[in-house]
Amino acid sequence: MPNQQPQNNYGGQNSNLVSNQQRSQNVFVREIRGRIDDYFVLSLRNLRDIIPKQIGYFLVKMSQEKLQFELYTRLQNNKNITRQLGEPENVTVRRKQLQTIIKTLKDSLKVLQRDPDITAASMDDGELSEILRQEALARKNQMNNPNNRGPPPNRNMGPPNQGRGPPPNMQ
Repeated sequence: MPNQQPQNNYGGQNSNLVSNQQRSQNVFVREIRGRIDDYFVLSLRNLRDIIPKQIGYFLVKMSQEKLQFELYTRLQNNKNITRQLGEPENVTVRRKQLQTIIKTLKDSLKVLQRDPDITAASMDDGELSEILRQEALARKNQMNNPNNRGPPPNRNMGPPNQGRGPPPNMQ
């Protein structure tokens, strides 16, 4: 019995099973190694693409900040440019005058609204807007018809003869 192999419980199939497992494990290991190598190659290629882009981005950003700072300092130090870019003096004076006029008018309106006699006798916004609309329409009609040059529209903003007595011709 020199050529007899030791028998086991599996009837000689154990060695085939072990060799099949080793082969499948080797195939699995090779597949995983191949995937890891491919992933490494992809990662390396991505880094080779990204790094120069990032360096360029930071160089451009740094240059942009330097240029902006240089421009700002030169503009601040040059009084002639600052004066030319600013608002003209006559516009500044006129703007301040108009602001004081607006403030005065607002204060006057507050004073007028406190007096009940004045507020009761005044027109409401609807009447005023209607009068303004009619005047604008009359002006438009005069502009469209140059042959019909009649008298200018009535500028009286209040109801006729309210507290003013009879018209001068009727006395």
